Amino acid sequence: MYFSRFTQKSKRVIEISIECARGLGHNKVDSEHLLLGLAKESDGVAAKVLLKLGITPNYIEEKIIYKKGVTPIEVSDISLSYISKEILEFSGVFSDKFKSEYIDTEHILLGILQKGEGTAIDILKEAGIEDKHIVESIIDIVGLDNIVSNKSSNSRYPAKTQNSSK
Repeated sequence: MYFSRFTQKSKRVIEISIECARGLGHNKVDSEHLLLGLAKESDGVAAKVLLKLGITPNYIEEKIIYKKGVTPIEVSDISLSYISKEILEFSGVFSDKFKSEYIDTEHILLGILQKGEGTAIDILKEAGIEDKHIVESIIDIVGLDNIVSNKSSNSRYPAKTQNSSK
């Protein structure tokens, strides 16, 4: 995995995600916990994008509780789910596509979109947020001119990568 390339903000997102999962009594960090971690790391580009689109940490947390509940037990051993590991792998791919030496919060957010499934995607869809809104907001905030475009759809989306056969 790409952990050595993660910025301090991205590492903090993972720490916050673990804390959130633990606080909810969940034993796995899943896509929704990563989304919540991104929203709570308020200095990151991803948090600014989510807030710009009207997605707050409270909104995400309420949706997680509604969908997955709260388990009143203390969880000590928390690991990343398979989906979260894939999301973090995709974040490295996006960092490479953007010719960035480091993986930042916006790359994790794009990794969530790339995965295209999971509770985080459900939360974004229920809020009426489409992938293109997130990509356009990242471009507005970061000013990325070197995004690899998906020429076939004539859009400004980063092209979907092929899933590895792991």
